[in-house]
Parts: sequence; structure tokens; C-alpha cells
Amino acid sequence: MNGWARTGDCRSRRWHLVFLALIMVVALVGATSSSRAQVRGEAKPTKIRMAQAIHAISFATVYVARSQRYLEEEGLALDFTIIPGAPATQALMGGSVDFLLHASDQLGKLAAKGVPVLAVQSPLATMTMNLALRKEVAQRKGVAPSSPLDQKLAALKGLTLGVPSPGAAADTYTRWLLRRGGLDPQRDVQIVQIGGGEALVAALKKGQIDGFLLSPPSPEITESGGYGVVVISNTRGEIEEFRTFVHEVLLVKAEYAERNPELVEKVARGLSRGNNFLLDHPEETMKIIQGVWPNADPRILQLGLEAVRPGVPRHGRMTEPQWRNVVKILREAGIVQTGMDTREGRYWTNRFLRGFPR
Repeated sequence: MNGWARTGDCRSRRWHLVFLALIMVVALVGATSSSRAQVRGEAKPTKIRMAQAIHAISFATVYVARSQRYLEEEGLALDFTIIPGAPATQALMGGSVDFLLHASDQLGKLAAKGVPVLAVQSPLATMTMNLALRKEVAQRKGVAPSSPLDQKLAALKGLTLGVPSPGAAADTYTRWLLRRGGLDPQRDVQIVQIGGGEALVAALKKGQIDGFLLSPPSPEITESGGYGVVVISNTRGEIEEFRTFVHEVLLVKAEYAERNPELVEKVARGLSRGNNFLLDHPEETMKIIQGVWPNADPRILQLGLEAVRPGVPRHGRMTEPQWRNVVKILREAGIVQTGMDTREGRYWTNRFLRGFPR
């Protein structure tokens, strides 16, 4: 009996030792696999904080990139938010966001203050903001989409125009349009802060404002509803200065880009894959955009996409002629008092897009 007991105890101890050895092997394999995963670039995703200045189809490539999870494929964890107008720029400068998708005029405003910032990618390289007026106002002023541009600009005198927020791109370009038409933005019109696209559409419908300048689909929604009319269409290239023009950019503080070049390259590449997808897959892009605006008329969304698509730069690249026009308009708008260096490398660069062919 005692012999059998001792034999059983030995066997039990042997099996216990074997079991412990197996546990150690499994742990070692797991640690090795984790180490190999890190070597392969499968480490924990790097968190990035990104803000976008407005919810509009002009940022269609960004919605595509997010839908396709291109940033996640670059090993990034995206913390994304919408911050309207000037507060978005303040968020970038204050460090509460790392990347900012905004209109190019914000770069000029920061440069004028001596703030070192870089545009490293462009979702859209042509102006897409269209001017919608209340239908009855356009009729009273005697203007239509086919009217001469000078006549349409002169007709803005005495009107109340809505903007998302003071200092927003729509505010900047509304004031520039008024000056181009010989009007004083301070004296000849009333400019009021309303909010984003949905708020501007609602205010126009209620008669609280007479018009607004914004990218699709907001102006077109007013037209589709029968209470608005798009009298100036930059998506059709109506204003010459806006045809060769960097409208929207990915901004980052220069010091951040110098400290984190690989990270900036991943973000720029991920967003630029959205540009290329939009250009190469229009039908799939339309489905993505319908998911972003599920309650909008699909015909309006389709018109908006067709208007935006010609201005989407492949690979997200920018050019010096585009930036020369940006600076010209900013000077005429009073944003920039002196000339800005429009050569690549000072305020904008394509160097973080080297993963794409030229």
C-alpha cells in the first residue's frame, strides 16, 4: 500500500512539474509573439487628436478615409471632433488637438501672427463655397444665377448674411466677396453668427438671414427646398481667383512635425488615400457620403460630390500657383498685410506625401 502511495505521489509530482513547464512555454511563446508583433509594426496604435472645422461635403475625402479606416491601417487611433471656425485654430495652437482640417485662410492668419504652422496635405484644392440667397430676396434684388457677377455682388448691399462663426473661412471669404463688389462689410451689410450648415439652412428658411456662403450640400439644400437659390457657384468655377486655389488643408504645428515626422507622414498618407479612393471609386464614395448625411436628398449629395470631385488633388498634393492665389485673396481681404513666401517648405510642404508617386 505504502509503495503504491509513494509511486502515485511521484507520478503526481511529475505531472505537476510538466504542467508548470507547459505554462512557462506558453507564456514565453506569448511574450515572443508580442515582441515580434511590435517589430512588425503591430504595436499598440498611436493616439492622435484631430479636429475638423465644419461638417460639409468639401471634406468628403476625410469621411472616406475614416470610413475605410485608413488611419487605423497606419497604426493610428483617431480621436476626432468637429470644432467650428476660429476655436478650431485655437485648439491646435493650445495643444488640445494635434492635427487640424481647416480652410487655408487659417494658415495665413497664423502666419500673420508669426505662429509657425505647416500645411502638409490637402483634401480639396479648389474653392467650393457657394452663395445662396433667399428666393424672394433674389427676386426682389433682380438677380439670378445667370446674372453678371458684378450685379450679383452689388445686390448684396443692405442684406443680412449668416456665417458659422467670426473668423471662420466663410466669414473671411464673405467679406472678400463684398469688397470685390465694392461694398464695405462693416457698413453695407449685416454679418451675423449663426452656426454650421444645418443652422444656416434653417435661418435662411425662417427668413432670419438673407443669404450665406458655404460648401455643399447646405446651399443646394435651400434650392432643393424651394426657398433658396444658389446665385454664385464657385463649384462651377464662377470666380476666377478661386479656380486654382488650395481651399482645405491639414494643418500641424511646425515643431510637432519636426518632432514626429513619421507620425505626420502616416496621417497625411492615410488622408490622401481617401483622396484617391474618392477619385477612383465614385459609386462607393456616394454610399459613404449617404451614410454621413442619411436624411439628405441623395440627389443633392450627388450634386455636391460631383461639384467637389474635380477639385480633389490626387495624393493630397499642393502647388505653388495655388498658394499664390491664396495669399493674393488673403491680402485683399486684409488678413495678410505683407507678402508671404509661397515656395514649398515655408508654410506648406508635400514632403510628408513621399509615399505616393509624383
